[in-house]
Amino acid sequence: MSLIDSAVERVRQPWTIQRLLYVALGGWTASQAYTDGQWSWLVFGLYFASMGVFSFGCAAGCGVPSRSDHRMPDTEYDHEFQVVDTTIHSVDASVTHSGSVLSDGRSVHY
Repeated sequence: MSLIDSAVERVRQPWTIQRLLYVALGGWTASQAYTDGQWSWLVFGLYFASMGVFSFGCAAGCGVPSRSDHRMPDTEYDHEFQVVDTTIHSVDASVTHSGSVLSDGRSVHY
């Protein structure tokens, strides 16, 4: 498939409101830039208009398939689950600490 055939195929893809907006706003920006002599804006407007015409970038939906495209097949998975004991056990509060001696000789009691 040649580059021209690919471009024609992209133009023939279903048109959406988003594509029409890209063409309209990009074309308006390019025409205003041309009449004002703002050549950097002309390139900017032509880029956005071409996104709509050739359906690429965000005008094409940012690569997100539509609902009718490529649905995931229904797949069943075999999983085995393990029962985990989540009981909270009480802590014996009768444990006492005798204390510690710090490096400077002071005694610390808990």
